[in-house]
Order: sequence, then structure tokens, then C-alpha cells
Amino acid sequence: MASIHTLSAPKPFKPVILMVFSEVSFNLIKLSLARVISKHMHFSP
Repeated sequence: MASIHTLSAPKPFKPVILMVFSEVSFNLIKLSLARVISKHMHFSP
């Protein structure tokens, strides 16, 4: 049971970090996808 306390954060705080991290990564993926799509749109009208 010692492996649970690797991070010195309370239990309800870990899911919040995971949610924020997943949201940020999802927004980054959307941004990069939008950039790629706009590049393709500009190159091939």
C-alpha cells in the first residue's frame, strides 16, 4: 500500500490534476490539428 503515496497529494486532488492535464493535452491536439487543416487549406484551395 506504500506505492499509493508516491505523490504527496491528497486523493481527491489527483483526479483534478489528471482532468486538467487531459484537457490541456486535448486542447493542444485540437490546436495542432487546426493548424494542419488550415495549412492544407491554404496550400490546396
